[in-house]
Amino acid sequence: MKKLLSYDFEYIQDINPILDESGKIQEYSPQENYSKKDSFELNKHGSGTFCKFSIHSKWSGVAGVYAFFIDDILVYIGQAADFAQRFNMGYGNISPKNCFIGGQSTNCKINKMVLDSIKSGHTVSVYFHRTHDYNKAERELIKYYKPQYNTALNNDLDTAQINTIRNQTTSSKQAEVVEIKNKSVNPSVSKVREFIQKEIEIAKAQGKKDLVIRSGDIHQTLKMANAMPTVCSAMRTLDGEYKYEVIEEPPKGNGSRLVFKYIFN
Repeated sequence: MKKLLSYDFEYIQDINPILDESGKIQEYSPQENYSKKDSFELNKHGSGTFCKFSIHSKWSGVAGVYAFFIDDILVYIGQAADFAQRFNMGYGNISPKNCFIGGQSTNCKINKMVLDSIKSGHTVSVYFHRTHDYNKAERELIKYYKPQYNTALNNDLDTAQINTIRNQTTSSKQAEVVEIKNKSVNPSVSKVREFIQKEIEIAKAQGKKDLVIRSGDIHQTLKMANAMPTVCSAMRTLDGEYKYEVIEEPPKGNGSRLVFKYIFN
């Protein structure tokens, strides 16, 4: 469970695309199967390959707001009148026409986000908040968190209004990019290890005999960006000083759901 503003989001699952016989993600190019491909141009997200994934059909007909996380970092907020349909017939199964101008390019964008992230060794997780007032919830959440893969809410804006918003925010966005580039790099494995050791020392001083640590919590506390392997490596390399039990481990080893219990007494 995660709380975003005043909304409780239920953990749904980590996204696991369909694999081929060799165990690699099965990629496909739906745009090649579009009968009118010679008459239309691809949209900005419609080229290249895509993957297929789904969520459980029990979410059919359930309305609400969903949130994508990459290694415990919020990257996209969306709404759905039918949660399962939005995923299973939208993001997780790209139709040929949606690769072209006039189609639903957001489906392509999110599918590529999932594919590229997982191929790079990251964990993509989905959370969901049930509500029929999903327009309001989505708007509030995007305005507050400004997730990386969200753009302006264009649902009720015409082209002129959208262009006005874009022109007004160009300078601030450029400044934000400069600020991000100037931020310090992610902590090294040794620095993360030092952080964990300090947490353990605090727990020992409080008379505790063990301490449960989750990789995603460290990643978020240290404000790291796409650096789960660093965190997981730091957690594992304390073995020489502290015994630990593996409470939970991601399928690929490195991810936001690695949980250790360190035993020091």
